[in-house]
Amino acid sequence: MLSSTFLGLISAIYVATIYPGHAKAEISGSNSITPHDYVGLGSGLENNPPWCGMSYNTLDIGRITAVQGLGNKADCGSCLRIVTDAANCGAIPPIPFKEDGNIDEAKFQAEKENYQKNQVKAIAEGRSETDGMGSEQEGCKGGNGSKRWIYVMAVDQGGQGLDVSRVSFSALFQQPSNPTAATWETVDKAFCEGIELGEGGEGIKNYSKVSDIKVHTGDDPSADTPGSS
Repeated sequence: MLSSTFLGLISAIYVATIYPGHAKAEISGSNSITPHDYVGLGSGLENNPPWCGMSYNTLDIGRITAVQGLGNKADCGSCLRIVTDAANCGAIPPIPFKEDGNIDEAKFQAEKENYQKNQVKAIAEGRSETDGMGSEQEGCKGGNGSKRWIYVMAVDQGGQGLDVSRVSFSALFQQPSNPTAATWETVDKAFCEGIELGEGGEGIKNYSKVSDIKVHTGDDPSADTPGSS
């Protein structure tokens, strides 16, 4: 008679073979990604969990993301490294933002007015209205190397490629709203330490702010190690 242990092993192999969708997959991609204002939804998140099913209070909502096409529950909680070129930062005119990642409207209006005045002056002097204004993106400030990257946790479906918490998005791209090119891949979950708060957590209120997000810089993100500064 076959032992129960042996039969269990055969059953597990059968399930993995016939139902490969139940196996954890590697999430990766490349696209222009978008910000999502989890913080702005506030208490509205309490009774509306993400597709993965966990409570938002058990998560640091400043460091999470939705993934376009996420369809395997086994991928919930995956840690993703999001990488962008150091040139993919900022905006012209600049879009000032607050610690929760949202636009600082008063400062933004001042920036737009200054930008428009410079346009009028350029035209009056016979120059292009964009002369001296820079390109659509002005490049990142701070750090060294050609790349910038952060770590976030996959908890939901949606977005354009990724729909990243606006807090982390603003920290990475130094602007809070314009879809921006990036690549992403699954990495060791140790890189996402501190995102899962557990039962009794208050992630909706006590989330990481923009200045709390560790933005790594360099030329080789794959050389990063968990806990590296």
